[in-house]
Amino acid sequence: SLGRSRKINQDLGFTKSHHFVLANDFKLGKNLRLKIETYYQHLFDVPIDGRNDTFYSLLNQGADFGVAFTDSLVNNGNGRNYGLEITLEHFMSKGFYFLNTISLYRSFYTDLIGNEHPTAFDSRYAVNLLGGKEYYFAEKADKKGNSKKSSLTTDVKFMINGGRRHTPLDLDASREQNKAVLDNTQVFGSQYDDYIRADFRVAYKVQSAKFTQEWGVDIQNITNRKNIFQQTYNATTNEIRTTYQTGILPVGLYRITF
Repeated sequence: SLGRSRKINQDLGFTKSHHFVLANDFKLGKNLRLKIETYYQHLFDVPIDGRNDTFYSLLNQGADFGVAFTDSLVNNGNGRNYGLEITLEHFMSKGFYFLNTISLYRSFYTDLIGNEHPTAFDSRYAVNLLGGKEYYFAEKADKKGNSKKSSLTTDVKFMINGGRRHTPLDLDASREQNKAVLDNTQVFGSQYDDYIRADFRVAYKVQSAKFTQEWGVDIQNITNRKNIFQQTYNATTNEIRTTYQTGILPVGLYRITF
């Protein structure tokens, strides 16, 4: 009845998993390192909906804002993740560094009736490239004879990830029912276009005996790429509406460190 509350999902146990990892580091030079890692993860006793939502699994939580729980979770789900990660790192030397990572992976879960689907996180690959250079200027002394060190730093970051997974809309059924109807024969079977973003940062830093000051600008998504945030069904126009993430965004910076 109205006004009454009850506790749900009180009998759930922990999600369990087995991890298998094989990795090795290779020192390619004084400041250069290569790391190769491959892994496999088997998950079991995963909470899934035991009554209402055939395709619900807790393994998909976190892909959207907020967390949604059903009232009939049971520890009957499974999942598996596997992949390969390659990292090439140049440690800071003479003001120069970079850190590059390539990840190839797959991620799956099983639903209530035992069918396997990609998870919301199965983007298949991710590439992250980060590098920078710091240019040092000659030390100067203030009126009191204290030395000041100054430098100009530049950093570049580039990332490309496989598109976010989603269950496609059944457009004909949505138009017939005048509401969004998902095609559950393809659970998380579609992907948006690849997420691509490049950032650039430049900053001027002055170090003195008592504190450090830094002025800079961080230009995010410098190419102004339109990365898809989500696609929703518009019942008024009977069309799919695409919402994009933030375009080019310059952010000013002033920081003082004691």
